[in-house]
Amino acid sequence: MGFTSDHLLNVCRAAFPDREGLTAEGVNPLEGNHHPMAVFFARWAGGAARPLILRRYSAAWNARSPGQGNAAAREFAVLRALEGRDLLAPRAHAHGTDDAGDWLLLDALPGRNWWLPLGMVDFDKTLPGIVREQVRLLARLHSLDPAEIGNAISAFGLSLPVLSVSGVVEAARQRVRAAGDGDAATALDRVAALMAGLEESQPRLIHGDADITNLLVSRDGKVAGWIDWDEAALGDPSWDVAALVNSLRGDYQMHALAARAVADYGRETLRPVRAIAAWTALIAVLRWAFSAWLRDEAQRGHSLDFPAAERFIEGYSSHRAWAMEMLDEAEASGP
Repeated sequence: MGFTSDHLLNVCRAAFPDREGLTAEGVNPLEGNHHPMAVFFARWAGGAARPLILRRYSAAWNARSPGQGNAAAREFAVLRALEGRDLLAPRAHAHGTDDAGDWLLLDALPGRNWWLPLGMVDFDKTLPGIVREQVRLLARLHSLDPAEIGNAISAFGLSLPVLSVSGVVEAARQRVRAAGDGDAATALDRVAALMAGLEESQPRLIHGDADITNLLVSRDGKVAGWIDWDEAALGDPSWDVAALVNSLRGDYQMHALAARAVADYGRETLRPVRAIAAWTALIAVLRWAFSAWLRDEAQRGHSLDFPAAERFIEGYSSHRAWAMEMLDEAEASGP
């Protein structure tokens, strides 16, 4: 996986070329949905141990754009552009390529996944405060000037993808048709019809995966970090709001909290979210389509160097059922 002492030491030398006596120690793998990761400590002469995370990008896949290239370089540029903007994003130190593939070196943020320790967290008490903070973070992110962010990223010779509903749906439609999944293709046609009458907002910087699981919390339950920026793009902010709603409703059945989050976002931004049922159905259908594509890839014997692939494939029926429920709800609610 490219987490040997030699790999880590070479990465540290690329990130901190002026440090003498560099060592990398205390390596521990981390569970991630999209990318293999490891946390470790870098030490150098006269300095304290610094906790760092190395992310590998051997397969930059996500529900919108499987196989999208330059993910490490793009996430590096995004994180650098977000420095000093009070978004709790980690600092990126360096990126590069070695014999194990593309990599990104980040500060390890303090905090833990909010649902840990398993079985010890009262969701009803814990989640409302976390969601309020995430809504504020989303509002702050979406308020950034996209031209300023674009200029900051272009300084690294890169640009962000610009999302359109029609483009994302068409790409997913081609994949599920190639996979021979007629039900998923029909669902994409249905959600495309739902979205056809909606006017998308001017593109803003979006996180791209605003699932509640991408927040870290401190011991007192406050949000301490916002992670996994590899799907950042320019697009309608409703992509992010709908991803949060889909997470709260689909994963945790917290429907009232999801509705409150949408209302709070509208108050924070003075831009009410319109047609949230259709947007949430879009997110749900895309996740189903991604599961269908992954399942077909596995059946064809293709390598899936993607940490969450097995979970996505095993959850195919659940993704299908939830997407159909959201489609029915959105069609019943009307425009």
